[in-house]
Amino acid sequence: MTVQSYLAAFVTLLAMTAMAGAARIHTAAGAGDTRTVQRELSHGVPVDATDGRGATPLILAARHGRAECVRYLLDVGADADATDHSGYTALMAAAANGATECVRLLIRAGAELDASCDIGGTALSIAAWAGHPGCVEPLLQAGASVNVRDRNGYTPLMMAALSSAECVNLLISHDADINASTPDGQTVSSIARAAGNSGALEALRAARRSHRNDDNRRPSEVTQAARDGDLDRLRTLIESGADLDRTDAAGDAPILIAARAGHGDCVRLLAAAGATVNTVGARGYTPLMAAAAYGDAATMRRLLQCGATIDSRSERGATALMTAAMNGHAACVDLLLDAGADVNARNRRGYTALMGAALNGNAECVERLLEAGARVDARAIDGSTARQLVLSGLRPADDQDELIMDLLSGAGLPHTAGADPSQRP
Repeated sequence: MTVQSYLAAFVTLLAMTAMAGAARIHTAAGAGDTRTVQRELSHGVPVDATDGRGATPLILAARHGRAECVRYLLDVGADADATDHSGYTALMAAAANGATECVRLLIRAGAELDASCDIGGTALSIAAWAGHPGCVEPLLQAGASVNVRDRNGYTPLMMAALSSAECVNLLISHDADINASTPDGQTVSSIARAAGNSGALEALRAARRSHRNDDNRRPSEVTQAARDGDLDRLRTLIESGADLDRTDAAGDAPILIAARAGHGDCVRLLAAAGATVNTVGARGYTPLMAAAAYGDAATMRRLLQCGATIDSRSERGATALMTAAMNGHAACVDLLLDAGADVNARNRRGYTALMGAALNGNAECVERLLEAGARVDARAIDGSTARQLVLSGLRPADDQDELIMDLLSGAGLPHTAGADPSQRP
């Protein structure tokens, strides 16, 4: 055998091995076999590898309600918004199959609530159509758009009218439009009547009797202006004495809604006008964390000047510094470090900001964190160090990796840590 033919055979073998690994990880994810998923990832299979229908391991785990596997895949960086060939996301797959815990995990991970599949349905409309109130409720609480329409003009309430009175009641309680109609003239009531859904019809009659869609249940004008980034309208409302801290159905105040939408000018205006800068949203996020995720240093500076708590934690234990470092926002990292952020704070998995920056290939943030005293020898709960995370293959290698490894190796600290990874270094 010539050298050329040997190399060709070796490359072919590697390709076949990778394909087999990809097939195994999809089967394991659907079965909830987290151990096999972990092994295949350690052998180099990409965390977002797709099967013949374009589904990632996360989508398959969510579809089959494998909550522990979903949790693990999210923790190692799976793309929560990846889609299969039909445009389905993991959140849609979980919602369609009544996998309530998976829905909650994906929402907490920041999955896009209002993404639409090829026929225009969102996770909320899919859950409503399938008759899964356990999935409809957390989606509504997280702020999913209640009156969004698919390509046929159907709203989630119309989809619920086909099958589930309980979903109808939930949607009505969150301001679903009971008077909406499709382009061809179908209404929620006519759809429920044609489906023989007497429970949905009674719910609609009760809603009309009790005027559930009154002004007290609608988002405040301040919330709407903050969501839209309407600075002029917001200024007018502030001058008129509007309530700046009234939360929406998901529990989010206008200042957090504006920060999450990237409307920094609205955030700064609300903060200056006295809005509560340390308000906590449904998933434990604060305006400072939201601004850090966007890389909006100017807004962060204003929030800090107005008393924002620098080391507040989300439900998953993340701080604003971790969020900024993970997303590669060096200017925000500098600002937070200068303001006294805890450089070695850990999230619930034991990850530090340095680990997040290293794992995501953000060399500039790694350098800033090391200069501020980040511990290169710190270990996560699973025993990983920042150095090991760079070498783990959890993301595709790039030209940042070598620089990050040089920075970590030159930090003058050992690459081992104490026996108890749950303790702060």
